[in-house]
Amino acid sequence: MTFKNELLNLFNVIPTPTVVFEDLNKAPRWRLPLLFTLLSYIIIGWFMVPVIMEPMQRIYTNSFGEAGANAAISYVMKFTLLFQLLITPLSKIIKWLIIAICMYFFAQMLKKNKPGFFFNRYFAIVAYGETIFILMSLFTLLIIYAKGLSAIESSSDYQIFKGLNVLLSNNNSNLTLASVLGDINPFSIWYILTISIGIKVVTGLGRFKAIGVASLAWLVWMSTGFVQSVFTKLIFEMIT
Repeated sequence: MTFKNELLNLFNVIPTPTVVFEDLNKAPRWRLPLLFTLLSYIIIGWFMVPVIMEPMQRIYTNSFGEAGANAAISYVMKFTLLFQLLITPLSKIIKWLIIAICMYFFAQMLKKNKPGFFFNRYFAIVAYGETIFILMSLFTLLIIYAKGLSAIESSSDYQIFKGLNVLLSNNNSNLTLASVLGDINPFSIWYILTISIGIKVVTGLGRFKAIGVASLAWLVWMSTGFVQSVFTKLIFEMIT
């Protein structure tokens, strides 16, 4: 697979996932999507920092006055920059590993009498599938800035594309649960369906079994995401 094909596959995975995964099945590649993902989330994270700081600035100003708010916000700003520019991009790679490992083992269980599959094919599927979430993050950022930062009142306003968290009467009452339920949204469903196509191409599993493998892998990641949300909440409570 040439560099040009790798680059085109980053975007072709959206309209023609089957073609992309057939290419990856022949020659698994993940380094270019890795670089693309890290750069994309670093850039998006940089523009998300003012979005996150806006409601905090208002809260601190109301509580401590402008001078006190500026002193407090500078400390929070450093942590937010670290989180958005380093922790968030790296967490995506951890997500790839967890989902790819789960896909590998679940698929092996269903095809236990067949020859084994190479793990790098699953990792490549997940790596290219991340384009869907980068697209979601980009749309979210554009919509937030189009509305204006002054429209942000709480962290729930960061989530433009709602998921099952719409079933909660008040997202702000339990931000951890709202964050986890919010991960079940149109883009995550699109992602599951997309990587299931990759599983089907690589393993020869039927459509519904492939969707089942992708869904189980995503649920495992969501369970780790719950722990991550609790940890993040504790850190923010410590510094705010």
